[in-house]
Amino acid sequence: PNAVVVTDYAENIARVQALAATLDRGGGSSFDAIALQYASATDVAASVGALLGSDAGGPRVTADERSNVLLLRGDAADIAQARSIVAALDTP
Repeated sequence: PNAVVVTDYAENIARVQALAATLDRGGGSSFDAIALQYASATDVAASVGALLGSDAGGPRVTADERSNVLLLRGDAADIAQARSIVAALDTP
């Protein structure tokens, strides 16, 4: 098995752990774009990011305001979960 040994202050080790967890996801990262009909892509991106923890290893979520499209990058399970949340929020 591969290993990395880090010796530093606790807060720096936590940052390295978060980075390593992000990098250790393997090649399973995929991309998806979801066009919204009713909701604001900016508002939905904020909600999905808050629920799935986009800064804590969850999917990366951003909004394209011009086309009202939500852009997602993550593994298949994250994207499927995000799609479920988006479907629940994108209502008239």
